[in-house]
Amino acid sequence: MEMARSVGKSRRIKERTVNGIRILSDLDVDNMLTVASKTRYPIRNRAIILLGTDAGLTPREMSFLKRYHVYGDDDLLGEAIDLRAKPGVYLTSRVIPMAREGRLWNALHSLLENAPAVPGDPLIISERAVDGGGATKDPGSKPLRAMRRDSISYVYWKIMEKAGIANASALTARATFIVRACRQATEDRLSLRSVQEMTGLRSLESVQRLLESSQSDQETIIRDLFGN
Repeated sequence: MEMARSVGKSRRIKERTVNGIRILSDLDVDNMLTVASKTRYPIRNRAIILLGTDAGLTPREMSFLKRYHVYGDDDLLGEAIDLRAKPGVYLTSRVIPMAREGRLWNALHSLLENAPAVPGDPLIISERAVDGGGATKDPGSKPLRAMRRDSISYVYWKIMEKAGIANASALTARATFIVRACRQATEDRLSLRSVQEMTGLRSLESVQRLLESSQSDQETIIRDLFGN
C-alpha cells in the first residue's frame, strides 16, 4: 500500500511531456493555485489559471470573454462558457461545459462577485478594475477594460516560475486540459470528436496526436510491471 502511494506520488512530481509538449500534473496545478492565492489579485489569477487547465482557453479567448458569456438563461453564472462568437480562425467556435460547484465554476463565481460590472463588461478585467485597483463603484458608469492577452500570458509565466514549473506557458495549461479530456473520454469509451469540438481543434488528428505514447509513459509501464 505504501509502495503504491510512493509510485503515485512520483508520477505526479515527474515532468511529463507528450510529443514534446509539457503537461501539467495535478501537483503542478495545485502549486500554481497556491502561488496565485498569495498574489496581489488572487481571485482573478485563480480564475485565469483554471480557465486554461479546466476549460482549455487561450489568453486571447480569456481576454475576449464578457460576463454574459458565462451566464445562464437566468442571467446568473451558468454551466457553460459560450465561445460561439469568439475572434480568430485558428480555433473553432464552441461551447465548453462547466461542472456546477466545480473549482472553475466556483472561481468564476468569486470573480463575478469580486468586481461590480454589467453583463457586457469583460470577465477578466485589467488591474485597475479589480478590487483595490481604483475602478468605478457604479456598474456601467464607465467602461471596464479587458485584461490584454499578453498580460494574461505574463500571469501564467510568473506564477509558473514561482511554482517551479519550467518549460511551460499558458498554452501548457490548455494542452493539459486537452490531454486530460482525451484520457477521460477514452476511459469512459466516449467519442474523441466531443473533445475536438470542446477544445476548438479543427481536426481529429490534432486530438489523437496528444494521445500518442511518450517516453515517460513507456518508462512508467515498465516500472509498474517489473519494478521492485
